Amino acid sequence: MTILESRKEFKKDEHPKLSSPKIQDFAKYDKIILGFPVWFFTCPMCIVSFLEQYDFTGKEIYPFCTSGGSSCDKATQKIRELCPGAKVHDGIKANTIDSTKIHTWLE
Repeated sequence: MTILESRKEFKKDEHPKLSSPKIQDFAKYDKIILGFPVWFFTCPMCIVSFLEQYDFTGKEIYPFCTSGGSSCDKATQKIRELCPGAKVHDGIKANTIDSTKIHTWLE
């Protein structure tokens, strides 16, 4: 996807249709580790589409991102808005990360 396409999605609040099949037995998962690149200071619209497909009530979400400069803060806030019944942990920027930092984040 080009930057122009992603910018158009954000400006028009377009939620793209996902081509992958839905996750079977999604209800059995308690903890979700959600990774994405930061686009325009937040998560891409395809992540919004993904979050809208499922009920995250009672689940824990651990967001992580890659970014050229932004943190995960606005993306994490967006995920909290989209998943009000979930416990959304603070996001972590994973451009450079080691196992110690990952274990601390997951605790």
